[in-house]
Amino acid sequence: MSLQDKALQLLSDSIRIGTHDWGLCNEYPPSSKLVAAVKFGLDDLVPDIWEEFRDDNEAVSEALQYASVQGNAKVVSFLLENHSEIGNALHLAAKKGHLEVVKIFHGAKTVLNMHSCDQMTPLMLASKAGYLDVVKLLVHHEANVNEVGPRKRTALHFSAEFGHSEVMKYLIQEGSRINAAADSVRTPLHLATQSAQLEAIQVLIGAKANPCAADKKSRTLLHFAASTGFMEAVEILITSGAEIDTLTADGRTAVQLAVYSGDLGTVRQLLQHHPVLEAPVGVSGETALHAAAALGSLDIVEELLKYKVNPNICRKDRRTPLHLAVQNGHIKVI
Repeated sequence: MSLQDKALQLLSDSIRIGTHDWGLCNEYPPSSKLVAAVKFGLDDLVPDIWEEFRDDNEAVSEALQYASVQGNAKVVSFLLENHSEIGNALHLAAKKGHLEVVKIFHGAKTVLNMHSCDQMTPLMLASKAGYLDVVKLLVHHEANVNEVGPRKRTALHFSAEFGHSEVMKYLIQEGSRINAAADSVRTPLHLATQSAQLEAIQVLIGAKANPCAADKKSRTLLHFAASTGFMEAVEILITSGAEIDTLTADGRTAVQLAVYSGDLGTVRQLLQHHPVLEAPVGVSGETALHAAAALGSLDIVEELLKYKVNPNICRKDRRTPLHLAVQNGHIKVI
C-alpha cells in the first residue's frame, strides 16, 4: 500500500471510529477513500486512486455530490469526464450558488428539469436561494421557468416567497406565469404577501399580477396583509384594485381580520378606504364592532365609532356589541 493510500485509509478509518474531529459532527463518515479525498480537499489524490473506484457507482456518485456542494469545479470536471451518472449533483451546486460548477453541467440538458427527492429542480433551488447568475445560466440552457415542483410551486413562487426581486424580474422576463396557482390556489403574490416581502409585491404588481387573487378558502391578498398588519401591502393592494369588502369562505372581511389581530394602525388604514361596516357577515352575522367589543379592544372600538357605526347593531342571535363586552367583562369598552 502506497503512502498516499495509507494516509487516506487512516483518515477514513479515523472518521469511521470517531477519533477525527469530523467524526464529532452529525455527518455520515466517508464511505470510501475516494469520498474522503474529495471531502477533505485532497484533490490531487483523486486521479491517483480513480482506477480503484472507476466501477463503484455509489462511491463516485457520493464523491461527485461532495464536490458539487463544495463548489470544487476541478474535481467535478474530472469525475464527469470519467463517469456518466450525474444524480443530484447539479441540484446541489445550484442550491449553493456554485456558478463554475453549474457551468460544467451545461451539456446535461436531461437533468436541467429533473426533480430531486423533494421535487425541486435546479432552477427552483437557485431561485429560492437568490442566485441570479446561476438562474440566468440555467434558463439560458433551457431550464423550464414554469416547471412545477412541490405543492405545485414554480421558481417564481420560491423567489417571491424569499424576496429575491432581481431573480423575479428575470424569471418574469423569461416567461414565468405571474398568476400561476400553487397549492390552495396561491399565486406568487400570495406568498410574497404572506412572507411580508414588500419589494417582491411591488415587482409582481408592476408586472400586472392579479391583486384580487383568492385561495381555496377565498382568502385574498388583502385578507393576508390585513390579518398580519402589513400596512404597506394593504395600501399597494387597495391602490391596485383589491376589493376591500370581499369575504373569506367563513365570512370575514379585511377589516374584521385586522380587528382580530388587534392592529389599530391597519384598522385605521382600512377605514380610510370606506369599507362597509354595518353589514352583518359570516355565520353569526358579526360586524367589526362586535369583534372589537368581544375582544375588549377599546382603541379599535373608539376608532370604529368615529365612523358613525351603529353601536346597537345586532348579530343573528340579536346580541349587540354591548352584550359581547358585558359577557366578556370588558369594563372599559362598556
